[in-house]
Amino acid sequence: MNIENLKAKHQSLIVSSNSEWTQILSLRSLVRHEFETYGFLTITTFDAVINWKLRKQRNRTEKHRVGNSTELIKELTGAFWRVKHEDKDKLLAIQIAILLAIPGVGIGVASAIFTLCYPDEYAIIDFRNWKVLYGKDKTQFTVSEYKRYLLDVRDLASKLDCDVQEVDYVLWKEYE
Repeated sequence: MNIENLKAKHQSLIVSSNSEWTQILSLRSLVRHEFETYGFLTITTFDAVINWKLRKQRNRTEKHRVGNSTELIKELTGAFWRVKHEDKDKLLAIQIAILLAIPGVGIGVASAIFTLCYPDEYAIIDFRNWKVLYGKDKTQFTVSEYKRYLLDVRDLASKLDCDVQEVDYVLWKEYE
């Protein structure tokens, strides 16, 4: 990874004139607001996260999400928000397991929820970003691989002096 190229891309993308980036910031604010205000995500906001993360790929897993009730989304996203553990690695595994209990949610969508809640610490795991970062094709991810990926993205964020979600976005745009 060429840091200077990433810095230049970061400077061109993480700007208020980039409507895609400002849309991400708006969704991040909405997700944070709901968790802080209600302690869970509404089904409407959950659906907005799905739309944002999956975009044109949404239909691939839609059949699994059919029937997800407002109450199910409230309970499981609420459990994600409320659960505590002194060991951050164990907490991550527990929170991912909770989100994966929602039918139709994989580790990519779960990582999107983490990223929108905690942009300074988390990034979305995605085949595009994996390819850019590691030069390898991969579409299925484990919690261990997510942890490895986070370490590397956090390292880049430190070098770029930005939040982890910004690196995530830059990597995603680098794939295009």
